Amino acid sequence: MYGHVVGVVVSRLSDRYLLTSSGSIPQNVNFAIRGEFGSAFARINMIDLPVPVPTDPLSGVDLAKRLQAATVRLDCY
Repeated sequence: MYGHVVGVVVSRLSDRYLLTSSGSIPQNVNFAIRGEFGSAFARINMIDLPVPVPTDPLSGVDLAKRLQAATVRLDCY
């Protein structure tokens, strides 16, 4: 509601692995990890995260705009 997000990390099941091991392809199966793990990952990799500044609550529309602008895809193999 204030737009302060440490991080959300999502990963997927491997389609190829599940297809070969179970004969089916997973659909809409994702996993998230705790924000502390995302913060630790950033620290270990020397990525500076901004420190949130207290603000007034945001409207749903403003919050969505802010979070959309701050969302990036990160692929780790």
